[in-house]
Amino acid sequence: MFGVTLTVAVIGLSLTLQVAAALKALLLTRVTGWRLAWVAIAVALLLMAGRRSITLFRHLSDSTAFPADLTAESVALVISALMLLGVVLVGEIFRQVNRAEDALRRSETNLQLQIAELQETRRRLEDQKTSLGLVAGQLQVARDQAEAANRAKSEFLANMSHELRTPLNAIIGFSELMKDRDRIPPESGRYQDYAQGIYESGRHLLDVINDILDLSKVEAGSAELRDEPIDVAGAVSAAVVLVQQRAAAGQIAIEVSLANHLPALKADPCKVRQILVNLLTNAVKFTVPGGRIVVRALCSPQQGFVLQVEDNGIGIAGADIPVALSQFGQVSSSMNRKHQGTGLGLPLSMSLAELHGGTLSLESEVGKGTCVTVRFPGSRILWPSQQSDHARPSTSCA
Repeated sequence: MFGVTLTVAVIGLSLTLQVAAALKALLLTRVTGWRLAWVAIAVALLLMAGRRSITLFRHLSDSTAFPADLTAESVALVISALMLLGVVLVGEIFRQVNRAEDALRRSETNLQLQIAELQETRRRLEDQKTSLGLVAGQLQVARDQAEAANRAKSEFLANMSHELRTPLNAIIGFSELMKDRDRIPPESGRYQDYAQGIYESGRHLLDVINDILDLSKVEAGSAELRDEPIDVAGAVSAAVVLVQQRAAAGQIAIEVSLANHLPALKADPCKVRQILVNLLTNAVKFTVPGGRIVVRALCSPQQGFVLQVEDNGIGIAGADIPVALSQFGQVSSSMNRKHQGTGLGLPLSMSLAELHGGTLSLESEVGKGTCVTVRFPGSRILWPSQQSDHARPSTSCA
């Protein structure tokens, strides 16, 4: 009787283990990727559990008809326990694998985020590198410009020293000679020549100082325009008269070519005359004997009011044009250069043109001559229909 009871207990325990293993296998279908395999294992375990159930039912209903084999049932119990243990261990292995895969996915996601951040950081660093390169380039350009300006300023000051000393020495020298009236009586021709030399040296000094002061005013923004209607033909004639004697001394012809029926120009007459005189003086200075200078004036609503001074003198190399137009810049820096002057004529004329809202451009070729064009905006042209609202055009600079 005891053997039967023990056999029934073993069968019941074996049945329990098989059902537990089947349920565990079904649970594993939710946490692993091999769902079909775990379902098959669960079905097999349930079939074995069903067979165990039938055996247990038979022993409980009629133990004499079905003799008990305790050894076989014990082996079945051990197999059921091993099956349950195997399912549990395999399930745990799969859980660990899933956890590892999840951790790997999280690590991969974090790694991708870090890579994206590193790429963004790299991009920002490259942008900063590019910006720093641009800033470095700009600083280098600014440094080169500052050094060029410093060199030009030094050359200008050295030239100014020459420009100021030469007439001052002449004034002092002539004055000392004129003080000795016993050697040079006032009525003598030499006395008159010395007086003329003092006068010309003084005028040259005044021109130099005026150019410097005028340019300083324009650059400081303190220059004022006194606009009024200008008779351009009269202004050109007045400027030509001022340089005519010097041109004649250099055997240089000056021609005036003006468009017919020129309207008046609304501008500052003193500054327009200064522009014309500066350009004509430069043209005379750099034109060889026998040369020719042409002064032109024309206007149209599209082009504006245009003044041109063209010569067939020594000309300027294309690379030297920006230098000639720059402040303190001179094409020739030698103190003993052939042509006297401060080199402020063109920069000052360009500043005065820009003060009127206009432009100054220069075209030149070595050995062929130079053409300087000053262009006033069309808004400064006073057509005949507009002149009734303005005063009579002026030709003088008060």
